[in-house]
Amino acid sequence: MKYQNEQTEIKLGFEDLRGILAGRASTEEGKALCRRIRPYRSPKGLPVELTRVVECRDLLIFDEPFSLDVTSSLATLFDHASVPGNWLRSEELFRLVKWLRMVRDLMNYFKSRKEKYPTLWKGLTRLDWDKSLLEALSKIVDDRGNIRDDASPKLKQLRRARFDQSHDLRKALQSILRHAAQMGWTEASEITIRNDRYVVPLIADFKGKVKGFVHDVSQSGRTIFVEPSSVLEQNNRIRELFLEEKNEITRILMEATNRIRGHVENLRDYAKSVARLDFIRAKARLAIDLKANQPVFEAKGKAYRIVNGRHPLLVLKDGMPYEQVIPLNTVMDEEDRIVLISGPNAGGKSVSLKTVGLLQVMLQSGMLVPCDEESEFRWFDRLYIDIGDEQSLQSDLSTYTSHLANMRIMLKGLDRKSLFLVDEFGSGTDPKLGGAIAEAFLEKFVSSGAFGIITTHYGNLKNYADRHDGIVNAAMQFDPQTLQPTYTIEIGIPGRSYAFEIAKNVGIPQHLLDRAKTRIDGDHVYSEELLLKLEGQKAELEGVLKEQKERNAELKKWLERNQSMNKHIKQQEGRILREAHQKAQALIDAANTKIEHTIREIREEQADREKTRTLRQELREMLPNPPPPLPDEVKEEEKVVVVEEEELELMPDADIREGDLVKMKDSQSVGQVIDMQGKRAVVNVGELRLTVKLNQLVRVKKGKNHQKVVRKATVFHGNRIQKKAHASTELRVKGFRVEQALPVVSKFIDDAIISGMKEVRILHGKGTGALRSAIREYLGAVPEVRKTKDAPLDAGGEGWTIVELN
Repeated sequence: MKYQNEQTEIKLGFEDLRGILAGRASTEEGKALCRRIRPYRSPKGLPVELTRVVECRDLLIFDEPFSLDVTSSLATLFDHASVPGNWLRSEELFRLVKWLRMVRDLMNYFKSRKEKYPTLWKGLTRLDWDKSLLEALSKIVDDRGNIRDDASPKLKQLRRARFDQSHDLRKALQSILRHAAQMGWTEASEITIRNDRYVVPLIADFKGKVKGFVHDVSQSGRTIFVEPSSVLEQNNRIRELFLEEKNEITRILMEATNRIRGHVENLRDYAKSVARLDFIRAKARLAIDLKANQPVFEAKGKAYRIVNGRHPLLVLKDGMPYEQVIPLNTVMDEEDRIVLISGPNAGGKSVSLKTVGLLQVMLQSGMLVPCDEESEFRWFDRLYIDIGDEQSLQSDLSTYTSHLANMRIMLKGLDRKSLFLVDEFGSGTDPKLGGAIAEAFLEKFVSSGAFGIITTHYGNLKNYADRHDGIVNAAMQFDPQTLQPTYTIEIGIPGRSYAFEIAKNVGIPQHLLDRAKTRIDGDHVYSEELLLKLEGQKAELEGVLKEQKERNAELKKWLERNQSMNKHIKQQEGRILREAHQKAQALIDAANTKIEHTIREIREEQADREKTRTLRQELREMLPNPPPPLPDEVKEEEKVVVVEEEELELMPDADIREGDLVKMKDSQSVGQVIDMQGKRAVVNVGELRLTVKLNQLVRVKKGKNHQKVVRKATVFHGNRIQKKAHASTELRVKGFRVEQALPVVSKFIDDAIISGMKEVRILHGKGTGALRSAIREYLGAVPEVRKTKDAPLDAGGEGWTIVELN
């Protein structure tokens, strides 16, 4: 991504975000990468980088974190070691060993988790890891950074000899010190070292009591440090051994450095990978702090949608709870690529505009962004901005001239791969002239195909957005009761300035405000009043919708309870039927036995008439009485329903105005336009009121012909179900209870299947929806039912169920 100028990142706040990101890195190289972060030059590697950050974020949240405990840079060490003849000091070698151990542990950490974090592991697999270097260096220095005694055989021999010589010398000096103490020549209890030689502390007044060389005098002059002549040769030998040891250590370090020199390029690759890993971890840490996500990203996507996006610097501001940062919701697509935001001052227009720009720069820099995952981002090659006062004393440019210069640059570069952000479009000069020039620029911006956000107060720009394709109005919401901004955007309507309300709230006299209103263009006053009315209606509608949602939630709860009861009833019904079947079968078996016995007895005994009557009476008493009719049983009656339909004529090229009859392109629904709202219309369809884009409507008019359609419908009522000889296409059970309707529906569907029908209709009404749901649930279990659906809106809508049969 290319910027319009070097001020872009500063004005959007990305420069501040860089510093915050660097604060979440651990190593010097990682911090440097954070301070140099810039957007990718192309979208090619961006998805992989975003995946790495997501993996690292999940790792930090759900897994045991990895360690980067060596934070200082080793670049100077590598440079020094790469020059022939140089050698590393022991402490430098120790730093390198610790660092190599960290790299080894990182390799092992991600290797054991390569299935969980494949992209992070893939970033390390390209390294040519050679464990032999670490093993060799670990044999030279110990865990405290000292050269090991066994770093070489000679060093081990020299250190042993020096230890033995030092032991003998200390023993001799300790004997001299004890004698001096007995004689009162010293107050010390231990020998000491001066100029790398062992000496005995003596009181200065007894200087000649022990023959030898004075190497030092205490600061007070009271104590002198004497090397006795008797141990001079031993001290010399220890000094010689010390120098030999030092030379051997130098030789060992040179040899180690020569070995390191052959691995310098690999070591630099390790350092780059560690820095990259630290850089990714810093992004992941920042993502956790921002509650950021990876949005949907499609480089050539047609939609650009931010869902619940928050300004990162506001989220990270001290004392600012996350919940108090108002989320931004906006959308730009092929139909409306430019969003024109208007509304009162201090209402959040500039913050919204900067939020869009900053989130885009973050994403194209490989960072997760504080918005919901369903947000949709695309790639932009260039970013143009005109934000704030860029008055320049050096170039003698006024604010307005600076704005015009930015507009001129935009005109040259804007295309479909560009994103532009313009704050207070056209401001800085006479409103009428500035508004006219701004509208001329706006025409060019729309025709360029670029995506953009513009904030403005100019009414002519709002009117332009309402009349033209490619651009849409948006309003920063403002609470008219409290006169406080809500910092939320509503797409589709222009915003009001609330100038008079705010002025009244701060105490401006009413007579001045009334006089000011008389000086305003009448159309402007009308527009402001209309917007105020729309806001009131919107608030009222939101209240109704909220109440409706609460009612729907309550109905859903009752429906779930009813379904649970139905399930319980069905279980009980099944149990009762099984028991009844068992009893009936037993009764039938007993009756058959009784009948056979009675017939045999009549035949065998050739019973007379009285005997036969008695046996028949016993048989009748054994059989159960027929059940009484149920009070709620229903009987069916077939009626002929005549429906008169009007023929409609389509007028595809006709303009649509208020009062016209229109048909929706994607359905058979026909309604009447009751209001026009710019590029949309409000249409009454039956009992529904819909807001539809004009390009989705076709004007229609009534034809001259009227068609009468005769349909058969079955209506059920009364106390008993009568069997009919043929099936009808419609069933009306509106007003029935569920337990009454289901047997009727079952019989109706059975008749339709037997008759070979392909489609039937059931009227159940809307009501609470319980009857409709029960019928749909039953139909879903019938194998011969292929599909169920609502009737078209103009044919009863969800009050009817259309049943398609196999």
